[in-house]
Amino acid sequence: MKLAENPFKDALLKCIIFSAIIHMTILIVHFIFTLDENLLNYFDLIGFTVFFPGLSGSWLYTSLSLVFMLAFYNLILLLSKNK
Repeated sequence: MKLAENPFKDALLKCIIFSAIIHMTILIVHFIFTLDENLLNYFDLIGFTVFFPGLSGSWLYTSLSLVFMLAFYNLILLLSKNK
């Protein structure tokens, strides 16, 4: 599967996606063993809590981050279907 015409961009995108898959797999496995819902906080995953530390450590913000992630996913899906 080719993600970009430029072979350097294609390799970079595949490296980023592969790293993200490994990262998420490790987090999900760690969550299964520890049941620490903060591991699934999307704001932590993307580093948003560096700028807004109050978005970490709360069940409410973890839930909101998952809602944000699903909304972002659906937006990308919608935009890709319109092409």
